[in-house]
Amino acid sequence: MANDRNSYKNPYWGELESAAESKWGIPSGFLSDLRLKGERSNADQVSEASAQSVWQIIPETRNLIKKKYGVDAYASPDQAAEAAAIVVKDAFNWAKQRTKDPQEQK
Repeated sequence: MANDRNSYKNPYWGELESAAESKWGIPSGFLSDLRLKGERSNADQVSEASAQSVWQIIPETRNLIKKKYGVDAYASPDQAAEAAAIVVKDAFNWAKQRTKDPQEQK
């Protein structure tokens, strides 16, 4: 199963994750942890919410990323990895803004 390109266990995904993490400034190994310890979905699986890819990106998130960044999570495995990195990056940025010391905002 791990040799199957659709398998979330395939090392192929790690190569795509490393490139996306580097490009978007995500901590190394973060996307891999999501894939291997979180989602554990194969690339060809579609959830009840219509989420796709090994990172289970829902259509609404796909559309937002496609519109804002020009990356289509459903177009290819490398774009799916990049979309996952964008989701993480945006979540990190959102959390930073929400947890800022009010004194720093002046």
